[in-house]
Amino acid sequence: MKKRYLTLLPTFVGLLALDLWTKSLISEHFRLGQSKPVIDGFLQLTLVHNYGAAFGIGQKWSTLAFMGISVVATSVVVYLFLQLKAWEKLSAWGLTFILAGALGNIVDRIRLGYVVDFVDVYYKTYHWYVFNIADSCITIGAILFGIDVFFIQPKIQHNFPWDATKKMIVDPTEKLPTSVDPNEVSDENLQDASHDHESSEPTALKDQNI
Repeated sequence: MKKRYLTLLPTFVGLLALDLWTKSLISEHFRLGQSKPVIDGFLQLTLVHNYGAAFGIGQKWSTLAFMGISVVATSVVVYLFLQLKAWEKLSAWGLTFILAGALGNIVDRIRLGYVVDFVDVYYKTYHWYVFNIADSCITIGAILFGIDVFFIQPKIQHNFPWDATKKMIVDPTEKLPTSVDPNEVSDENLQDASHDHESSEPTALKDQNI
């Protein structure tokens, strides 16, 4: 992993620590099912032991099944993270949030056999599923990852030259010469750029992973 991406490590550790600390704090000061209002009519803290997935899904599934699903899902996220290119920065942040949240809930299942939830959002008599910091991290991470994949990366692919194998010839994090319009690069120029790219591997990002 390149040095510039080590900035993600404090974020990962901080989110994981915040999740585990808040769960421990709530468990210590609340009885199971006890609630304490934070914003009347909208938000309260309620201690819940969740034997299901995020937001209380799958309560009747076994702990072992959830452990298996969690491990597989986390492995997929790690794989995606290792495949990221240097310019996929928002995806890197999104997957960092997802990993922190997934690991936070996995730690609970290993230690307790269930996940501690406590954030209770409601309106009148309608309550959303009680959740925790880890669930929030997973949701935020998925949103960031989706924005990058479906909105940002397609623009990068459109605006910068790629070779026939769909690999980027130039680094979008570096400025192109002002005289070059990436939308008007000819096939001949692409071939020349590809040749230059192969002969100057240290400065190219052809197959560079994080």
